Formats: sequence, structure tokens, C-alpha cells
Amino acid sequence: MPDHVRPCEAADCDVPVMYQPAIRPATAADIDAIAELEAAGLGANAWSRVLLQAAVDSMIVLDDRSGYALVRVSGATADLDRIVVDPALQGRGHGRRLLDAVIAIASRGGAHALLLEVAAANHAALGLYRACGFTRIARREDYYGPGADAIVMRRWLAHDQDRASLEI
Repeated sequence: MPDHVRPCEAADCDVPVMYQPAIRPATAADIDAIAELEAAGLGANAWSRVLLQAAVDSMIVLDDRSGYALVRVSGATADLDRIVVDPALQGRGHGRRLLDAVIAIASRGGAHALLLEVAAANHAALGLYRACGFTRIARREDYYGPGADAIVMRRWLAHDQDRASLEI
């Protein structure tokens, strides 16, 4: 259990218990909530409901629908396409929990590396990814529009001896 979450042992305990929603596979019933998260968290870069619906089988969602992630595993590489947490709930560990789940899904799916793009100006996300073992491998200029670059990051999931064949 994280240090900031402590269960109360007495009925009169005044230490707040932080709710940690469970993570589950997304379903078609989640698409409206996910589309709202996209709009709130990504603005002009939000995907349409049609694109989200087409990718639902590759999504996980917090059971209260306050965050979701989209990961695709293809052979030795997995791509984290989306990870979004309700802006009002950021900083509570939900993004980290989703990212940990994505890493586990990629590993179980046989991937040796997990790749992602993140806005160069998204310092909170960059910090999270670095803390979780991702390293910068490239910069894509104007990826999100004029002046909005993306940083491409990778986390190895494979053993050292497997990495040489996967170098990009």
C-alpha cells in the first residue's frame, strides 16, 4: 500500500483514506466517459468517439471512469497510445497505477520494449515516465501542431541480452 494511503483502524480515525479505483478492461459502455476524458485532458488532440470505439479492446479504465489508457502490443514492441486522467484528479497516483498496468500488459503480451510519445511541454508526464524507467530516444518537431513537439520515450521490458536485436 502506498505511504500516502493509510487504512483507518478505529471508527474515529481522522486520517483520510484515499480511494483507489480498480483497473479493468474498457468496454463499449465506457466510450462516452472516455471521450469526455479525452476532451478534458487533451483538448484539440482528443480522439473522436469513432476512433475510441475502434480501439476499445486495447483499453483499460479506472472503474470510476476517471482515467484510462490505451496500449497496443505488436510482436516485440508495445505502444502506449493514450493515458489520460481527469485533470481534477491528477496528482493522486491514478496515472502511475494505469502506467504500471500498461507495463504489465505489455510484458504479458510478449513485448520487449514499450514506446510512447509525450508532449515536450507536459512536464508532469515526462517526470512520471522517467520515474518509471522510460528514457528519451527522439524528438518529433511539431508533432502535435506548430511549436508543439513530442518526445519519444522507451522503456525496456526485455533482458539485456534481448535488447541488441531491438535497438531502433
